[in-house]
Amino acid sequence: MSVEILTDGQRHVLIDSNTDSALRPVFWGDDEPDKFLEWLAHDARTYQPHHLAFLVDEWRKGLTYEQVEGPQAASANASICGAIAGG
Repeated sequence: MSVEILTDGQRHVLIDSNTDSALRPVFWGDDEPDKFLEWLAHDARTYQPHHLAFLVDEWRKGLTYEQVEGPQAASANASICGAIAGG
């Protein structure tokens, strides 16, 4: 199970392949979703929709994940990801 990208050729949205649910927001550039997922420190499915939308906005401003979330958030979110993954 993973995050996949669904597209109509112009717009792209992240999809949780486990639940077949769309994750906000809509991306417009062909490589935007992949670049955002590389930037994101953890699995996109672990974030609330409003938080994920906020992170996309900050990413588009050119900020690093650590500038947005801080070093403490990265380690706390890693614990959440481990719990979701069953680890």
